[in-house]
Amino acid sequence: MREGRLVDDLAALGPFFAVDSHPPDVEPVPPWRLVSELTAPSEALSDRIAVVRAAMAARTGLPAAEIEPRAAASAVQFGMLARLVAPPLGSAVLGWRLDMRPEGLWWRDETGGPVPLSVPTPSDGQSRLPGRVGPAPARRGH
Repeated sequence: MREGRLVDDLAALGPFFAVDSHPPDVEPVPPWRLVSELTAPSEALSDRIAVVRAAMAARTGLPAAEIEPRAAASAVQFGMLARLVAPPLGSAVLGWRLDMRPEGLWWRDETGGPVPLSVPTPSDGQSRLPGRVGPAPARRGH
């Protein structure tokens, strides 16, 4: 598979589907971080909630202390959930296989849009789902 094909196909679906990719046996360099940091209570998770809380405060003009931590935690949860569900859903629709195991997923702590996500690039033998030869043709109106 041409390495950028999966990335290009997902990006065409929108920003929550878009991903970067990296070879499965290569760890991206910082500021990329393992997604597994966010799957249990950790400093990374607390820091992410604090970053989102500060961003929410900046957008509303309120001091960060007036933004409830649970509101920021909820925003983090919904944002990460969208990033972990949309790419494999889009991949399945397009007929691509996508490895979403946490030990191979990387994220960057950025605000102002979907959290950047990097997934392992599928190998040639695993890139397409059985029976699919490409994306479904666009539907035309009558």
